[in-house]
Amino acid sequence: DLTGPLNEDGSLMYRVVVLAKRSDTQVDHAFDDRDLIAPSLTWRPDASTSLTVYAQYQRDESGNLNAFFPAVGTLKPAPNGRIPMDTFIGEPDWDTYGGNRWRLGWQFEQRLTDAWTLRHNLRHDRTEGKMRTMYAKWWDGFVDAGGNPDPDGTYLNRIFYAADDEDRVTNADLLFEGRLHAGTVTHTLLVGVDGFHSKASRRDYGEFDAPPLDVYDPEYGNYPRPALPDVEASVTKARRIGVLLQDQIKIGERWVIVAGLRHDRSRTAVDDGDPQKDSATSKNLGGVWLADAGWSPYISYSESFEPVADANGNAFKPQRGKQIELGVKWQPEWARLAA
Repeated sequence: DLTGPLNEDGSLMYRVVVLAKRSDTQVDHAFDDRDLIAPSLTWRPDASTSLTVYAQYQRDESGNLNAFFPAVGTLKPAPNGRIPMDTFIGEPDWDTYGGNRWRLGWQFEQRLTDAWTLRHNLRHDRTEGKMRTMYAKWWDGFVDAGGNPDPDGTYLNRIFYAADDEDRVTNADLLFEGRLHAGTVTHTLLVGVDGFHSKASRRDYGEFDAPPLDVYDPEYGNYPRPALPDVEASVTKARRIGVLLQDQIKIGERWVIVAGLRHDRSRTAVDDGDPQKDSATSKNLGGVWLADAGWSPYISYSESFEPVADANGNAFKPQRGKQIELGVKWQPEWARLAA
């Protein structure tokens, strides 16, 4: 993680984060690797203006941890004992799960007056995922080397599964924050709009029977990666925009009240079919009393709205949520001093 100024007055700064991880897991041949590079530039020409432009590339690749072994041999006794928990069900030569992500974006902040600040953020993500793996056909139980039922066998039938994913997502928001004072009352207002647009495509190549594997003494390399059929991708396009208004009110030194209102409109279309359009208004309300000795009893109520589409691109009725929370927070004196 490297950072520092690029000019004499420090108005232009850089940062570069680089990560390379190579790790194993509790399952043989199931690795877990990641590469990441994230450069960014920040420009602060004066005390009121800040612009950060950033990029990121991330590659993830791992082996299959989901063997889906049967209950017999794991939770229940088996004729040949417990299936070793480090047994890898796939083929080490080509089993893989992972993908790549590219990200570009910026964060802009402009102090308009002593009371008002403008913030604007935008981010675009592009991801590509790939899965080529297998799992145990656990419902068949133990079989012999030919895949035939054998309660005393040491083999499990396998299923090969493959899928590709590709996503494009753009998020943006424009927010105004105002700090207003009226006697002993302070208002922190937040007014703005945010939204996203996404296009997700998925290719499910299907499931195919694969040769059985001796899960007690596995031998690999007898099943080359199958050729995949040419299948059409399922494409889901989604768009959502929301407007919001929130006021955080501090009364004196003891009371803080937060009240907010948000209205969302969404549009989801699957494979260029008729779009599903939804809208909702969500509310949030909360209060906290800043008591002595770091104690803060609080209560809050909030609502949520989330358009839903499954992995196959099917649009469903949006998910709505309500939450009521009542509790007490405590921050000791030494923690407040450290902060």
